[in-house]
Formats: sequence, C-alpha cells, structure tokens
Amino acid sequence: LRAAAQSGASAIALGHTADDLVEGAVMHLLRGCGIAGMRGMPSRRGIFVRPLLGVWRTEVLDFLDRRGIGAVADPANTDTTYARVRVRSELLPALERDRPGITRRIHAAALRAAGLQDQIELQAAALLSSAPLTTAAVATLSEPVAVEVLRQLYARAAGVEPALARTHLTSMLRLIRGGSGGRGVDLPGGLRFRVVAERAQIVPRVPPPMELSLATRSCDGCDDAEAAHLQSGLILSLGFRQPGLTMRPAPGRGTRKLQDIFVDAHVPREDRDTWPLVFAGQRLAWVPGVAVDRDLCANRGETSLHVTVTRILSSGLQKSPW
Repeated sequence: LRAAAQSGASAIALGHTADDLVEGAVMHLLRGCGIAGMRGMPSRRGIFVRPLLGVWRTEVLDFLDRRGIGAVADPANTDTTYARVRVRSELLPALERDRPGITRRIHAAALRAAGLQDQIELQAAALLSSAPLTTAAVATLSEPVAVEVLRQLYARAAGVEPALARTHLTSMLRLIRGGSGGRGVDLPGGLRFRVVAERAQIVPRVPPPMELSLATRSCDGCDDAEAAHLQSGLILSLGFRQPGLTMRPAPGRGTRKLQDIFVDAHVPREDRDTWPLVFAGQRLAWVPGVAVDRDLCANRGETSLHVTVTRILSSGLQKSPW
C-alpha cells in the first residue's frame, strides 16, 4: 500500500489463480456460506484486484517454465496445519478422483455466484442511496439482498470490511424483521445496530464525550423550532433522567411519566440516561426535541425565555441544538 501511494497507482494486482478461487469456495462451503462466500474470493476489493482468477496454476507455471523463469514457492503452501493446504493437497484431489472434472465445475459455479453477488451489491447500494433504511423496505427483500444491505450499511458507518460475521448479520436481520433480538446488536469497531421508529441505524456503541451548553435570552416571539419558549423569570438548570420524573406535556392533558414520553417519541433506550433535561427548580420544564411542560411554556406573542441546549463534542465541534 505504501508503494502504491508513493507511485500513484490506482490498483494493486494480486496473483490468486483459479485454483485459489476453488479452494476458497470449498473452504467457505465447509464453514457454511451464502452467495458471497460461494464466490471463493472477489475479483476486486478496494484497491486490490485479482486478474488471474480465470487462469489455472498449472498454466501460470507452464508460462513461466517456457520463459525460463522459476516460480518462488512459499513453504507455507505445503504446511498441512493450514486448512487451505489440506483442501488443496487432500480434499480436492480426493473429490477429483471420485468425480473427475469437479474442480472445474466448482470454479464455474463460483463464477456464477460472483455474477449474482455483483447484482445483489448493486441492488443494495441503490436501496441505501434512495432513502433512509426502514424495516418495511427490508421486509420486501430476499435474504441475500437484505444481508448485503446490512453489510453495506455497516461499511458506510466506517466499519472495517469484512469484519461482520454471519452471527452479526443473522442477529441484525432478526432485529430488523421484528423477531426476538433485544434492543440492538453490538458490532465490531465500537458500533451498534439498532432500530428506532422503524428506521435501521448504525451508531457508535459509546457516544462521543460531549459537554452541554444551556443558553437563554429574552424573546418577544420567534419560530425557532429547535428552541423552547418558557415563561420569563424561571431559574433553569440542566440535568438528566432520574426515577419518578413526570411532566404535563403541551398540548395534552394530564401528567405523564418521562419514561412514557421517551417511548412515544421513539428515543432509543440506550440514549435516555444521557438525554439532557431542562429543569425549573425541581420541576421538569423541557425535554429538548421531545416535549415541553404546558404550565411553564410561554403563550405565543408574550415576552419569554428563548432556551436552547447545544452539544459540544470533546473535539470542540459544536453540534446543532436538539
């Protein structure tokens, strides 16, 4: 990679042959795989390309021999402690003796699987580019396409491919289809998959460190949807969830538990303990982005306290109000 960067190369060609493709496909089948695994290995992944997947190892050696070039042998290629070497030296020869031509038939099947996988990846990319991913959209997909959608969703969230195991993808599918699966799935790279208000999301498992800033000013009335307008003269402070909190949310009637307000607003469970709350004395006045107490909010047109809460990440980056 360093040499490619220094030379400005746009691709790095690897020497895997048709034999490597077959060995990879067989190993994936032994472990259990889908269409992507049946390919053996992709012809391209990022900057890496494999131009020789249609050329057999014997053809490469013959090509070199005719030109008087000796091939460099890796000692690990004869070490049977490696599963790939056992597949190459024991399993495939045994299959070929029993079913002559099976190696080439596996190769042909792997190439067909690669073509199908290419189509699946295009469908998944188109779906993710068209709109936020919803559970309803996933319900209409075949399982191979749904799995690829989730794999690409993970990659777009700065996941390191191919870090997702089949167990991750199975749990993600179960959660998004409404089966038993808890409230989220922890993923490699410090990420978490969750479903909020029928939308699938991949978020940091631990929210980035941040500070909260409470700002108030006098306001004669404005249409700032990201602010609360509370009665003048209130002494406000920031806090977080604690047992027994209630509110009389506008414009409804009666008193409601904060827990129920969070549920109705589809605030994820793991976010509720760190969601900022604005108090007037000991009374909950505003849940930013969610609800405001009807007894403490100002009437439209009268002078009020214009209240905002801003998140400031540890990096110094200021995020938009709630």
